[in-house]
Amino acid sequence: MTLELMMRRTIANCCAVTAMLMGTAFAADAQDIPTRVTNRSGGYVVSPQTSVQVTRVSAGEWVRKKLRLMRDGKEIWSSPLMYGNFSTSGLSPEEVPKFVRLDIDGNGRPDYLYLAFGRLGGPYGDDYDGSRAWSDDESQRELSRPWNTVLCGWLSGLIVLDDEKTAYAFNYGPVPDPFMHRNPYVQGEAHYKAVARGVKVNNHLEVTEPIPPAIWASIRKLIEDRACDTPYSTSPREVLPQDQRIKWDAKPEPFGLDWKPYFEDGLAMYGRSKKLYAETKGDLPAGERQTKRALGMFDLHAFFEAFAYDEIDPENKSPEYTAMLNDFAFYQMAPEDAEQAAGFENRREKVSPGVVAMLAHVIRRDPKRTSAYLNLADALWRNGQDAQAASHYRRYAAMMQESSSKARLPLRVSQRTKVH
Repeated sequence: MTLELMMRRTIANCCAVTAMLMGTAFAADAQDIPTRVTNRSGGYVVSPQTSVQVTRVSAGEWVRKKLRLMRDGKEIWSSPLMYGNFSTSGLSPEEVPKFVRLDIDGNGRPDYLYLAFGRLGGPYGDDYDGSRAWSDDESQRELSRPWNTVLCGWLSGLIVLDDEKTAYAFNYGPVPDPFMHRNPYVQGEAHYKAVARGVKVNNHLEVTEPIPPAIWASIRKLIEDRACDTPYSTSPREVLPQDQRIKWDAKPEPFGLDWKPYFEDGLAMYGRSKKLYAETKGDLPAGERQTKRALGMFDLHAFFEAFAYDEIDPENKSPEYTAMLNDFAFYQMAPEDAEQAAGFENRREKVSPGVVAMLAHVIRRDPKRTSAYLNLADALWRNGQDAQAASHYRRYAAMMQESSSKARLPLRVSQRTKVH
């Protein structure tokens, strides 16, 4: 090849890259993508003027609910983000539960109470069977009268006082285990054995703060001999033995779980995941290496279900946590197996909004992580957001050029930057 021909090709390649990068500004920090996804999931009728909205707030795999007390279309109270059985999704309008009327605060006027429970479905989960346990048929029940319903498993309660402005909520259920994992090599032998043997985690009581002592005493009087720690009860009318009843904490906890005591162990679990993947991927066929089957050790759902990923390490001190986020998001985008992997990058198979948000958060934490731009661009393209995807493909191509990388750009990068 002559020197002149080499120069022509070099100039042509540079012009092609420049043309591909022109036309749309780089989305260097992905600030236009929200960290969390919020959806309305149901509600309760308090009165003609007042209702409670149930909102699901998710960040990645982490999901919580938020209650909003609305009067004449305006929010007058909102709860913290919480677990609990506060959901009416899938119910027809006539099935939406109403509150039971009781004088809870002792002022002689009836307040509003809603209770629900979920049956435990395993040592760490529940299947929400039996919600709306206290039906509207019992709306005239008094605190002093016998109550024939037994609530077992995950118990939630919502109180709205007669002024229709003051509300409280509580939830009693198992503490999330951020280290439950199906892979003993990733999890560590001791904890995996505990999970496999079905060791039940401790329950705890979460409350909105503060619930006045008199109101709390009324609620406890009503339910403490009918709400149990056991998954199932043999009879809806039995009085529970003392050792089966809810063990109400002396100091109820505010909603939420602190990530700090679990952080180092979470990073250690991720480190074992990387090591195991490095040791095993060489034995796999090329088409299998980036599938869910091969990437199964990055299935860290339990960790990201326990905590909001965007609240962990807010000072951005841990590059390893950023890598953990990126690998977990990539795992969730992966095809199931090698058969589905063929041509996978060219199929418009939807990506969860939570995964898109997590990838954007990775870029916010580390704007120099080249692979995250490609992952985010692919996710956006699969969701039909071609213009946003093109911006991130351009940024990825520019970063590859800046790094003088010898790796070839995937063909889809140049194809998908041509958005009109």
